[in-house]
Amino acid sequence: MIVCVRSPRRGIKATAKAIAWLRSNFDKPLRVEELAEVARMGTSTLHHHFRALTAMSPLQYQKWLRLHAARDRMLTGGLDAASAAFEVGYESASQFSREYRRLFGQPPMTDVKAHRLATENNSFPDDQHLNWPGTHVRLVDQYEAAGAADATRVAGSKLVLE
Repeated sequence: MIVCVRSPRRGIKATAKAIAWLRSNFDKPLRVEELAEVARMGTSTLHHHFRALTAMSPLQYQKWLRLHAARDRMLTGGLDAASAAFEVGYESASQFSREYRRLFGQPPMTDVKAHRLATENNSFPDDQHLNWPGTHVRLVDQYEAAGAADATRVAGSKLVLE
């Protein structure tokens, strides 16, 4: 009997490819089937691997990316909440505001004003900061910190967003 077993590394690489695609296209409507095609996986397999790496579903991750991108645009580009919402792919400013408050703890413009004030005073609350994950994803685990050359070979790798 022949048994085909996929390596965990292949799942990590394919999921990382889907994550990279989503990071580049977060402002577009998401079809999970399309994302699964990018990763060359079935939708349920993608969901399983995606959640294992990010602790979120692809749709939750897209929302997270959109909210952080909108926050960045309001802070650095001077956009109002509605403009930032539409720029990152939201169709409803009120839905954006609800989700923003849920993630960041305050309405968009209140949060932005607090960040601007904190920037002027050079003081940030411990639980709020301006940094949000950049444009790349790297896989790390306990062995990488010890200098392992290829962390993706080790079972138990986790996703760290920078």
